[in-house]
Formats: sequence, C-alpha cells, structure tokens
Amino acid sequence: MFTITDQIILDLKQAGITVFFGVQGGACARIIQTVINNGCTYVPVLNEQAAGYAAHGYFLSKSKPAGIILTTGPGVTNSISGIASCYYDSIPTVVLMGQIKSELNLAKTFSTKMHGFQELPHLDLLDPVSDTSLNIKSEQDYSSIREAIFQLNLKKNKVISIEIQDDIQRLQISRMDDLEDHQ
Repeated sequence: MFTITDQIILDLKQAGITVFFGVQGGACARIIQTVINNGCTYVPVLNEQAAGYAAHGYFLSKSKPAGIILTTGPGVTNSISGIASCYYDSIPTVVLMGQIKSELNLAKTFSTKMHGFQELPHLDLLDPVSDTSLNIKSEQDYSSIREAIFQLNLKKNKVISIEIQDDIQRLQISRMDDLEDHQ
C-alpha cells in the first residue's frame, strides 16, 4: 500500500528534508509513521513551539532544511512562535499538519466558528508566518503543486505550510515520478 503521505515524505526526502521535529497527536500519527518507514528521522520535542525553534537551529547548524509535524488544534496554535522564527529569518521549512477527516471538518459548511476545537482554520492561523499555505485535498492537488513546493522552499528559503486531512493521508495512489534535484 502506497499512500499520498508516502509520496509527500519521499519527495521531501529527495529534496533533502530528512529530519522532522514535532509532538505526536492523533491527526499526525500517520505522517510520523511514514517519516520513520521511509528512512527519515523523527525527533520528538517537548512542545510544538520547540519544533519550530529546533527546525530553525537545525538549519543554522547543518545548513539543511527540516520539517515540522503538527497535529490539529492546539498542536498548530502552540507552534506559531517557532514557525515565525523560521519565517522572519528566512529559514527553509516545511510544516506538515494533520487535520481531522474531511467528513468531520464541518465548520465552514454550517457557518460556525468550529464544530470542535480540533478543526481550527490552521492555514488561516499560519498564513502570516508562511510564504505558502496549501491544503492537499486529493492526489491531483498534490500532483499539480509538488514541484513548486520544492522550488519555493529550497531555493528561496521559504516556509511552506501544508495541511493534510486524515482521510487524504490514507489515500492510496500510484507512485509519482521522481522530482528533479532541487538542492
């Protein structure tokens, strides 16, 4: 079984992002497991804010970008200061955040603030400290933007925030062609 999450992590690995910092939560557990299964390193940190600062320090010490993995709700809100440090210092970073299943993410459908605290508008919250914010909703979404993600991030020292809902993380796909080397 090959999922869209496998493709994303393999693409990040090919682009040189092999270390990810974060705090485990239900909506990002699949992302973390995929990182480990694909030969990358997941480093648990004390809190989500520390994940951003760790990615920042990793780049300054190793000259290599790192990823941040977040879960829904407070996982994202707790991370904003750390991500902002990457953004304002032009540290290339990819922020991967899980989100509840599409069928449960109903706040906008009912014009309410939220149905549950976990379905916060993550990308809206991170938009001021991200150069690009993306919501992967299908294989076609990811396929159409995957090369641009790496050109933005690795060549121009950008922070890219990507939200992936739980059911999309599990989406089985065929493996996509390798990206050209963007390092």
